[in-house]
Amino acid sequence: MTKQELAREIWAMANEMRGNIEANDYKDYILGFLFYKYLSDKQDEYFASKNVVKDEDKKQYLVALAEADKKGIASIIHKCKKDLGYYIAYENLFSTWIKNYNPGDDLSDKVSTALNSFERSILEKYEESFKDIFKDLQAGIQKLGNTAYERSEAIWNICNLINKIPITSKQDYDILGFVYEYLISMFAANAGKKAGEFYTPHEVSQLMSVIAANHLKGLKNVSIYDPTSGSLLITLGRELKKIDKNVKIQYYAQEVIDTTYNITRMNLLMNDVHSVNMFAKCGDTLKEDWPFVYEEQKYKSKRTDAVVSNPPYSLAWNTENKENDPRFRYGLAPKSKSELAFLLHSLYHLEDHGILTIVLPHGVLFRGGSELQIRQNLISHDHIDAIIGLPSNIFFGTGIPTIIMVLKRSKTKKEKNNVLFIDASKYFTKEGNKNKLQSSDIVRIYDAFSAREDIPGFARVVSHEEIKANEYNLNIPKYIDLVDNGDNHNLYSSIFSGIPHNDIDKLSDFWSTFPTLKKALLNDNGKNYQLKDHDVEKVISNNEEVKKYLSDFNKSLESLRTYFKKSLIDTDLNVIDLYNVYQQFLDKIQSVLKSYKLLDYYQAFQLFDNEWTIIENDLKVIKSADNKNSFDTIRELKEHDSSTISAKADKKLVSKNTTYGIYQTPVIPFEFVTKLKFNNQLEALEINSNKVEEINARLEELLNEVAGYESDVVNNFYKKEENKLNFDEIKKQLKNLSVVAKSQPESVEALLVEALSIDKEKRALNSAIRKAKLQLEKDTIQAYSKLTDEEAKTLLCLKWIDPLITAISKLTKYKIENLASELNRLDKKYIDKLSDLEVQIIQTQNSLIELINQLEGPDLDMEGLNELKKILGKK
Repeated sequence: MTKQELAREIWAMANEMRGNIEANDYKDYILGFLFYKYLSDKQDEYFASKNVVKDEDKKQYLVALAEADKKGIASIIHKCKKDLGYYIAYENLFSTWIKNYNPGDDLSDKVSTALNSFERSILEKYEESFKDIFKDLQAGIQKLGNTAYERSEAIWNICNLINKIPITSKQDYDILGFVYEYLISMFAANAGKKAGEFYTPHEVSQLMSVIAANHLKGLKNVSIYDPTSGSLLITLGRELKKIDKNVKIQYYAQEVIDTTYNITRMNLLMNDVHSVNMFAKCGDTLKEDWPFVYEEQKYKSKRTDAVVSNPPYSLAWNTENKENDPRFRYGLAPKSKSELAFLLHSLYHLEDHGILTIVLPHGVLFRGGSELQIRQNLISHDHIDAIIGLPSNIFFGTGIPTIIMVLKRSKTKKEKNNVLFIDASKYFTKEGNKNKLQSSDIVRIYDAFSAREDIPGFARVVSHEEIKANEYNLNIPKYIDLVDNGDNHNLYSSIFSGIPHNDIDKLSDFWSTFPTLKKALLNDNGKNYQLKDHDVEKVISNNEEVKKYLSDFNKSLESLRTYFKKSLIDTDLNVIDLYNVYQQFLDKIQSVLKSYKLLDYYQAFQLFDNEWTIIENDLKVIKSADNKNSFDTIRELKEHDSSTISAKADKKLVSKNTTYGIYQTPVIPFEFVTKLKFNNQLEALEINSNKVEEINARLEELLNEVAGYESDVVNNFYKKEENKLNFDEIKKQLKNLSVVAKSQPESVEALLVEALSIDKEKRALNSAIRKAKLQLEKDTIQAYSKLTDEEAKTLLCLKWIDPLITAISKLTKYKIENLASELNRLDKKYIDKLSDLEVQIIQTQNSLIELINQLEGPDLDMEGLNELKKILGKK
C-alpha cells in the first residue's frame, strides 16, 4: 500500500468513526493521538539505539533501562530528556496502550494521566517546542462520549486506526508526515467555511515554495518565517532540502490560534525539524511584533531569508498606536481588511537579499483608500516583483479570487522598475467541486516567473510608468489581454461555404511541420479553402512527412527509454539522488521535445510527473531498506502485519481463492512477476476465461429462447421470477428430455439439454481456472525470491519506464487526431451555402403545405391551418 492509499484509507475510516462530531473538532483528536504515537515511537527508537528493547514487560523494561547506563535509570531518563526534550513512562507509551488494552479499561483516564505526565517531563529548554502541545486533545477527551466506557471505546478506535501507520524506518516517518498533512487537508475540506477557509492547498504552497526556494539556491544557512503559520513552512523546507540536502534551516512560526499553533509545532517536529532549529510563538502577529533575536545585549528585530504567508482575509485589526510602528511605514491597512498589514509585517522581517511570497484576495490589487497608498509606496520603493493570478474556487470554504504576490527588498537589473504579471486563472484541473493546480501548471507558472518575458494571454512585464498611468491599479486584466478562443463565424464562408483562411492559418504549426500536408488536404480558391477529400484521417495518415515524423518520434522515445534505464535502473538505487534524477529526466524530455515543436512540453511533464509519483515511492522504499543490494529489497516478500491493514483487507487474507493476500510486495506487484515468468500459463488461463465468457453468452441466448416458450414443459424448468433455468430439475428429467431432443432438434427440450451440457462445461472450466490460479500464485511466490538481478531490472522497466514511454508516445497521436478533428469541425461548420439552405427551407415549407392540405378537422382548426399555409407560402 502506497502512502497515498494509506492516507486515503485512514481518512475514510476516521471520517466514518467521527459520527456526529464536527470535522474541525475531531481533527484535534486524530492529529493529537497521531503526534503522541510519533513521540512514543521516537522514544522507543531512541532507547533501541541504547540496546533497550520495548517489547518486554514493565519490570524487564526498567531493568533494561537501568542497565543501559552505568549510573542507573535516572541517568538514562535524564539523557532521554536532554536529547529528545521529554520522557514517556512505560505505562504511558502508545505501544503499551495497544498491547495491554482490554475492553472495559478506562482509557480516557489513562490518556489524561499520560498527557499530564508528558507535560511535567518537558525539559525547560524544550518548552517552546512542547509546552501545552496536547492542550486541545486534553480538553477534548470528555467530548468523545457521555460515559467513561463510550470515551474509552472512541479513544481505542482512534488509537487502533492510527496504529496502522508504520513507524519503523526513515521511510515510515515520511509516510507519517504525509498522512498527517493529508488529514489536515481533508479535515479542512470538510470543516466548512469557518474552519477550512485559511488552509493553504498543497499545490499553492508548492508553487510559493518553488519560487522562494529557487531564489535562495546556493545559501548554506537559511532562515524562513511564516507569521500566519500553517503548512507553508514545511513545504518550503522540503523544497530547500530537495535543492540542497545539506542546507541548514531555521524555522520561525507565529500563530494566534492555539490549535493551529499546536498543529504547526507537531507538523514541524514530525518532519524531523529539531527543536534547536524551531522558533514558534502563539501570539497576535499584528499586535506584537515578532520574531526578535538577542544580540549585543539587546533584542533586535529578526530578519529572515524568506517569508511565506497565507493571512486571513477581511480580518479586522486594531490600528491604534500603529502610525509610528516601523513595520507599517508604507501605510495602515483598513481596520476591516488586514491583509496588507500582514504583508508589510512580512516585508519588514525580510533580509535585503530575501523573498516574500504571500497569498492575498485580489481586492488588494485595486481597492482605494489606504490600500492604494500602500500600493503606491510598494511600487515606488520597487518591492513588488510579481503578481500571479490563481484559478478561482481553489481554496476550501471560499470562492474569493486569489493571487500570489512576490516581493523583494532588492531586485536584479532585469527586475528593477517593473512588475511581472502572470494570469494562471485558466490552468487547473477539477477535483470534486474544487479547482486544483496540477504539477504541470506549477512548472508552467514558475517557468514564466523565471524567464520574466511576455507570453501572450499569460505573462507580461509591466513598467512602473504604465502602472502609474493606471493610477496604481494592479488588477491583472488591466495588463494581460484575454486570448479570444471563441468560435467566431466568417460572413463570406457562412454565405458561400468553404473554410476561411484565418481558421486554416491558426493551424500554421502543422503546415510548417508537414509542408506538403496542407496542399494534400485543401484546395485554395483565393477566397477560402475546400477539403479535397472528406476522409481527412486517411489523407493525414498516408502523408509521408507525417509518417516520418511519427517514426522519428518513436526512435527518440526508444533513445529516451535507453537513457532512463541507464540513468536509473542500471545504477545503485540505494544511493540515488531523487531530486537530481528527477531534474535530469525532465531536462532529457525537454531536449527531446525541442525537435518536435507540435508537442506541448507541459503535457509531457504532467504525464512524466504522474508516473514519477510511483517511481519515487518505490525508490524511497528501496533506499530505506537495510539491504546493501537494492535488488534484494525487490525480491523481498513480507507477511502482512495484521495491525497495519484494514478490516476489509483482513477478509481478503482468509479468502480460500488467493494466496497473495498474506504477503506484501515492497516494490513489484505479483502480476508483473507472473507475466515475466509464467506467461504461457497466463495465456492458457485467458483462453479458458474466454471460453467461459462464450458459454455465458450462449446460456443467455438459450435462457431467452426458453423464456419465449409457453408450455408446461418450460414451467417445470424455468424460474420465471428469478429469470433463470432450474438445472437441478433438468438433471432429474435429462433422460426424457434427451429422447425428445434427439427426435426434435428444434424443440425446447433440445434447448434445455444443450443448456445443461454447456453449464456443466462451464463449471468444469471455472474449477480448472481456480486451481490454475492458485497454482500460478504459488509458483509466482516461489519464483519471487529467486529473481535474478537482471530479471529485477526487467520488472522495474515494466513498472517504471514502459508506462512513462507509452504515455508520452500518445502525445503525437492525440496531436494529429486533433488536427483531423478540427478540419472536420470546420468543414461541417461551413459545408452549406446560404442559397442551398434557402432552397432546402422552401422545399421543406412546400412539403409541409402538402401535408396540411391532406388534413381534415373542425372549422376553427382548419381556419388556423389555412392561415399557417399563407405564412409558409409567403416565406
